[in-house]
Amino acid sequence: MTMFVRTDFPAGQGHPWLFEHPDDIVVTYKPHEISECLDKLIAASKSGKWVAGYLAYDAAPGLDANMVVHRSASPVPVPLLLFGVFSHGPSVIDTALAPRIYRLGEWVPDEDNTTYTGKIDQIREAIRAGLTYQTNYTFRMRAAFSGDPLAYYQALCDAQQASYSMYIETDSLAILSASPELFFALNQNHVLTRPMKGTAPRGRYLEEDNRLQHWLQNSEKNRAENIMITDLLRNDIGRIAVTGSVRTTALCEVERYPTVWQMTSTVEGDIPPRMDWADVMRALFPSGSITGAPKLSTMKIIAGLESSPRGVYCGSLGYADPKGSAVFNVAIRTVVLDKRTGRAEFGTGGGITWDSRSQEEYQESMTKTQFLTSQHPAFALLETLRLENGVYWLLSYHMSRLLDSSAYYGFPAEAPDIMACLDTVAASHPTGCWKVRITVSPGGAIGTDATLISNVPAQPQAVAWAASPINRSSPLMFHKTTAREVYDHHHPLPSDVFDHLLWNEEDEVTEFTRGNLVIWQDGHFWTPARNSGLLAGTLRAALLSHGVIQEKTITRHELRGVRRAWFINSLHGWVPLALPVLEKE
Repeated sequence: MTMFVRTDFPAGQGHPWLFEHPDDIVVTYKPHEISECLDKLIAASKSGKWVAGYLAYDAAPGLDANMVVHRSASPVPVPLLLFGVFSHGPSVIDTALAPRIYRLGEWVPDEDNTTYTGKIDQIREAIRAGLTYQTNYTFRMRAAFSGDPLAYYQALCDAQQASYSMYIETDSLAILSASPELFFALNQNHVLTRPMKGTAPRGRYLEEDNRLQHWLQNSEKNRAENIMITDLLRNDIGRIAVTGSVRTTALCEVERYPTVWQMTSTVEGDIPPRMDWADVMRALFPSGSITGAPKLSTMKIIAGLESSPRGVYCGSLGYADPKGSAVFNVAIRTVVLDKRTGRAEFGTGGGITWDSRSQEEYQESMTKTQFLTSQHPAFALLETLRLENGVYWLLSYHMSRLLDSSAYYGFPAEAPDIMACLDTVAASHPTGCWKVRITVSPGGAIGTDATLISNVPAQPQAVAWAASPINRSSPLMFHKTTAREVYDHHHPLPSDVFDHLLWNEEDEVTEFTRGNLVIWQDGHFWTPARNSGLLAGTLRAALLSHGVIQEKTITRHELRGVRRAWFINSLHGWVPLALPVLEKE
């Protein structure tokens, strides 16, 4: 068997580590061999070697015979324990990969909403009977896969941006773990664990995003779940920790990821010098965040309800160095690929309590799968300003939008730095009318350029419908960026019309590819609602704030009866439209 391991853990200081050419591979499919394998790995560490690999969830009975797991055969069979032993430490590698190809089929859940609801009802009955307080119920997603697993892993890392991602590949198996959750870190007998429980989707723009963050932060249900699991981890660490050393140093913190908000707490403690990372593993495994509480009785419920073994999912991937330090994740957000059959498997789920509603829980479980197919093109934030005789029009609105987007995406943009760049451009273009573009990269680099503005002819401009709807759930529709593929697709140049008008899956009008829409109807100026899926332009924002226009949902059918309408943006102001073109499909 060949094996190599890539870890993107924080211990790599921002650069992935690569373990390859192992001296030995420690592997077993048998629960009764787990403890012996861990002893062998500890011996290797003490002899000056590194170890890296995983322990599957279904290995739990090998650590504690009282733990019960699903016993049927898995569609994607994996070892219960797989570690490489390496004489040489990891090499630091560049994250850039040469273009590689993979193909992924549709992810299909093995349980529909009806089946899931029945399982949740059974968990509620177990809660009523006092057998469990919280059960982390999960199901599987499966898809066909071909091509390079490492390329897909890189795509998952880009989409999830998780802190504890790790990749393991053998001749027949690839494990792609984009986990945000730390199981435990051990350093000089100090143990730190960060149980994660509580999820909310990200918003599409800053205000919506902040509302969802605030909701999760103050959700009594999610806080109760998190505190319950935090107490479980405190008790687990307390089994081996020095008396009085266990403490909760952070409680119910909400962390941002590209597709979700997650609630996390931190528990720390000290273990006696004679103990090692395998002792910590034996005391804590599997993490209470993916079982529920109490652990033993809840694991028995899980084994009886879930339709297949969890495998690597909900286990742990990690590494240990020769000095005894170790870092292991909780293997959530983890894809397992059977290279021989081309099968891919992904587990998802969540904590079920008495207050859980099956529809909301199922939706939360599916929310956690969004990153599996999310495409995150490289882009910079962008603003396009009108500079006329040395003065920027609508400058405060442009700055507000740019800073909101930088906060949403986590770009390190500072207002004084942006203004300094804009002032430099204005100083070098004191007269005339200029289109000034300013970009902010993910790393905070600022770029500018200026070109003369071309005036729009005075007569009404012809426009047309876009040929297909836009996806209003995409955050990129709400932020001005250099990722303009959607707009270029709907308004390719050259074009016979001034612009194309976009619409969403619900037949709601959104915006043009370069500006917003305003219509005159029933004695008022109206513009499409932001929630329909559009970039809120700066002129639109100014007109709304001064009460000149109002916002509402506008359907395509409704627009056909409108006879006065305008294209608006901050470069050209109000551009009258020749609307009869929109009568045609």
